[in-house]
Amino acid sequence: MAPEVMRGHGYSTEVDIWSLGVMLFELVCGYLPFGNDLDEPTEVCAAVLRDQLYFPVAYKNKQCKELMRGMMARSSKSRIGSGINGYEDIKNADFFKIGHPDSSLFNKILARELDAPLVPDGETYCDPDEIADVKLSDSEELCNLKGISKANLS
Repeated sequence: MAPEVMRGHGYSTEVDIWSLGVMLFELVCGYLPFGNDLDEPTEVCAAVLRDQLYFPVAYKNKQCKELMRGMMARSSKSRIGSGINGYEDIKNADFFKIGHPDSSLFNKILARELDAPLVPDGETYCDPDEIADVKLSDSEELCNLKGISKANLS
């Protein structure tokens, strides 16, 4: 839980950003960022409120560390994504620009313009002739809804 929830203060979507940061940490580091070795709920809560955020020595991704620190800032007002730009600050974090310096990774995801990093051998879901004329990208439709040109997605 985010610190403001434990303290009984009012909260908003910033707690979701905190939770996403905790999940990201657990996925890349393999354990919880606070109180991982504790069993008692009150001790875990105390660890969330006071312990420093440490990364494994072997974990070197500077951009992801910066993003996780921003997402797990104890002050909800200083947490990335809680400012006037909201989630755009998270989307524009350097971590999401790795491999995509010229465009938004999130726009590429919405437009279905990314290739899967791993395609298992031998798996067939349908006959390729059945989907030859199917258009998977709905970027034009998304652009029309948002009033932006398709050229801005590339």
